[in-house]
Amino acid sequence: PIADPNRLALPVLFSGEYDLSDVGNEAVNGRDAYHIDAIASGPANYFGEGSNGTVDIWIDRDSRLVTRIEARDFAGNLKYSCEVRNFTTNTGIPDSEFTVSYPEGTKIVHPNQFC
Repeated sequence: PIADPNRLALPVLFSGEYDLSDVGNEAVNGRDAYHIDAIASGPANYFGEGSNGTVDIWIDRDSRLVTRIEARDFAGNLKYSCEVRNFTTNTGIPDSEFTVSYPEGTKIVHPNQFC
């Protein structure tokens, strides 16, 4: 299991409104995935879970893509479910296609600085 789920990029989405915990490793469609539990600690409502709801997230260990999400309200009722069942990574697109250049003097702000 991962030692600190906050080291993944996903917590940027949940910044400041969820308490994250590492559930462990599980398979999603035959692929190893990290399972992260996010408990709403504020007025969060990204997936209809509402205050004190939970969001379970599975992140593919190899690609780091979110492969499954389940959101439940405080009573445990399923409010949202999504699962990626078929995807292909590294399809031959060169890394140079993803090179970003910024004009001189551009200030880069980390997403956590907005929260």
